[in-house]
Amino acid sequence: MRLLPMPSKISFKNLDKIKQSIPKSGAVLIEFPDCFLERIFIDKVEKDYKKVFGVDIDRDWIENELLSIGLFGSDGPYLCLLSEQLNPKVREKLKEVEIPDDVNIIFSTHQKFSDKELVKKFEHIVVEGPKFWEMSDYFDVLAKFFNVKLSFDIKDHLITSLEPTAYEYYNALMNLSSYRPEELNLNLVKTLIKQKHLDNFQLADLFNSKNLKRFYLSLLIIENDFDLYRGFFSFLQGHLVKIIDPSYMSGKAKLSKYDQGISLASKKWSKDEIADYLVKFGKYELMCKQKSEWFRDELRKEFLAI
Repeated sequence: MRLLPMPSKISFKNLDKIKQSIPKSGAVLIEFPDCFLERIFIDKVEKDYKKVFGVDIDRDWIENELLSIGLFGSDGPYLCLLSEQLNPKVREKLKEVEIPDDVNIIFSTHQKFSDKELVKKFEHIVVEGPKFWEMSDYFDVLAKFFNVKLSFDIKDHLITSLEPTAYEYYNALMNLSSYRPEELNLNLVKTLIKQKHLDNFQLADLFNSKNLKRFYLSLLIIENDFDLYRGFFSFLQGHLVKIIDPSYMSGKAKLSKYDQGISLASKKWSKDEIADYLVKFGKYELMCKQKSEWFRDELRKEFLAI
């Protein structure tokens, strides 16, 4: 069996390079980090390829369409979508044969291709997804796909309001793409896209500095998403434990911004005060787990009492 070199890696920022990297003959497997980047790629190449789905391919199809090329050549090139759904018999067949040089087929998937032996038979391209600090760039890639041009203040609102996930960004931009550019303004976008994101570290900084009014206000502007709140209060309890005992930093040569915030908070807050908030935030987490209708009333009372 002919073994091919290690996969080529292409950043999500350079999707245009994928098409340039596809060999003109043989089989290539392209792995995407999510279905949204895969959709963008498909949109770029689908006019040049005949689409087929992994679940529809059988051994006869491989024989007839890839191996037994007729007088006028292949009906391809082919773009196989949902390639992870190739059945075991088809996978074994593909391992046994060599794809002729005058045939071209792309196997595309946004799931990890687990059959490593089969992967070695193909040219292999891996599209690398964004690191957490690259989500603004990822947002730009999706905005370009939808041809949505946004002002800085609108983009800033969306980035800070949405959970930093492909799903949230894609749906928000798809929603906005139905409006003409001159119709999009910040007030309209705020009406269409409600805040769904809690910045754990920004809120922790507010608590560290005893800016409780803004802390609670930031919690109240979120729609009633109990899972989001529950995750936050779980994180915050761990944060408070570090404030009570910041000794974990003693072995660090250099303190991160987060560590510096812990150090500041350990001086501003007494241990008794932190202990009281540990109880309070534990109660909030439990209320969120129970999806209590009284939870937001508790937040409002705290906000008004400051």
